Amino acid sequence: MKVNKLLASELGAELSVANEPFVLQSKLTLKLEGGVNAHWLFSNSGTCLSINPETEEILILRPVEKEIEHDDEVVVESGKDYEFSYEDRGAVEELGGEGVFDEGDELEFMEYEAGDGDRVRIVTNTYNGEERAFVGNVVTEEDIVE
Repeated sequence: MKVNKLLASELGAELSVANEPFVLQSKLTLKLEGGVNAHWLFSNSGTCLSINPETEEILILRPVEKEIEHDDEVVVESGKDYEFSYEDRGAVEELGGEGVFDEGDELEFMEYEAGDGDRVRIVTNTYNGEERAFVGNVVTEEDIVE
């Protein structure tokens, strides 16, 4: 599924992402500090599709229920080392559906990458200090079907 079609999907749309069911529950637009919009789509199970606006890279990120110890350089999750690769911050500008974040929330996120390309993303809501962790990997447009 092409990125523009994915972004236009209606709430409740039933998708398959990398052969996993994904029912679109909410979507948000995050205005990053550089002025670019990122898009995060959430399923009813809390899984997130994160779309990089510049490269159109799509990450599938599954929520991690336990707290992940992290510092500025390294995260260890399930025995695997992830090294710091990226950080950004932005404000939730648009929100469709019921999600884990609210319109106007300021989010900071740090991303860590393992040698095999898997990612860990730590998201902090700066208004309430709540931290959420996700683990996942890159998927292609061909991995997403209606």
